[in-house]
Amino acid sequence: MPTNNQEKWEIDLIEKLSAIEHERWADWQKYVFSKCEVLIDGSTMIPKWAVEQWTRQIETPYDKLTEAEKDSDRREVNRYFPILRQEIRQAKIEGLKMAQRIMIEYKEELNAVDCEIDNQIDQAISNLQKQ
Repeated sequence: MPTNNQEKWEIDLIEKLSAIEHERWADWQKYVFSKCEVLIDGSTMIPKWAVEQWTRQIETPYDKLTEAEKDSDRREVNRYFPILRQEIRQAKIEGLKMAQRIMIEYKEELNAVDCEIDNQIDQAISNLQKQ
């Protein structure tokens, strides 16, 4: 549900990530149902072992999980990386383009600042060499 103050790129990213989240959730539901017993009325019953295991995992902070459980979480998080990598790459490109436009626009001012900084560095080096 986009809000009025969100930019288009934010809305697009939310939609892409939401599609991955739905896929992740659907896979989890398939897994849960595969472990359940279907009752005669069509409802399902979660086996005791699963309730105990999942309750323990729910109540356990991430850093206290077993490595196998952490690996399972990591695999799920990895679903998001292709989109995040693409968004980060695009943000870097946009940032570089903006920096390039600023450098072009303020070239003379930047050259003057560079010269002043160079002079200050030369002076500091000279002072240190005299000591």
